[in-house]
Amino acid sequence: FSGVAISHKLNADDTLETYAFWRDKKDNSPIYTAATVAIPAPARSAAAYDIGQDIYTLGARFVRAPKPGHIDAEFEGAWQGGHVNRQTTTFTGPYGGSAAELDQNAWALHSLIGFTPEGGPGKMRLDFEYNVASGDSHRTDNRNGSFMSLFPSNHKFYGFMDAFAWKNLEEWVATVRFTPLPKTTVRIDYHDFSLFTTSDAWYRANGVSTVRPLNTAAQHADRKAGTELDFTATWSPRVWATFDLGWSLFNAGAYMQATGARSDARFLYVQTTLKF
Repeated sequence: FSGVAISHKLNADDTLETYAFWRDKKDNSPIYTAATVAIPAPARSAAAYDIGQDIYTLGARFVRAPKPGHIDAEFEGAWQGGHVNRQTTTFTGPYGGSAAELDQNAWALHSLIGFTPEGGPGKMRLDFEYNVASGDSHRTDNRNGSFMSLFPSNHKFYGFMDAFAWKNLEEWVATVRFTPLPKTTVRIDYHDFSLFTTSDAWYRANGVSTVRPLNTAAQHADRKAGTELDFTATWSPRVWATFDLGWSLFNAGAYMQATGARSDARFLYVQTTLKF
């Protein structure tokens, strides 16, 4: 893996970043070695990311820093080329194809508009996001259209329940942050998730594991995956002590109803950090 990133300060508030990354991966022994034999079924979920690949990612990112009373923004776009090995050597099925090596042609976009009201209550901050990453819409055209996240930490970007990666995804997000009490911050996020295409799988935060098998029912299901509400609160009574409280609710969408068991999910956690 290698790459270069260039950051250019346009003015006091605006920054433009450009980058080019290259990843050349031959195998992932013992889970995956090459496309000469079909990958065993238990390993196929991992193969979605760990397949042999020689891909390059070209991207650019614009950032306008937050400023009280002003609108700020983030915009990022990335495109991938090169080639990857397909996940199996069979000629039929959702991962089949007529060639062992597929041309990579995928893309992803991130956009954010933010606003910090001047003199707003509790130092309020508002964000609105739209994120999208391509999926493989045509599984037998000898091309891979599924965006390959590069060593991601998707946890803080696409829902705290880690159900999505920046891969075969379309997401709308609204976020509010504020400080109701001294040394206390609260954040509330609302996510609306859909798959970019149901011809590709629903990938979890690691960009590898899939929520549902890519069978006929999944390929004909509605794209609506669900919504997620995240609530987090942080209290720092001392410089060496921080306490976090988190609660999340995921409401399953039509995609899950069409592909198997469907139920909403909830979790609650408490975390303590002590610094020495």
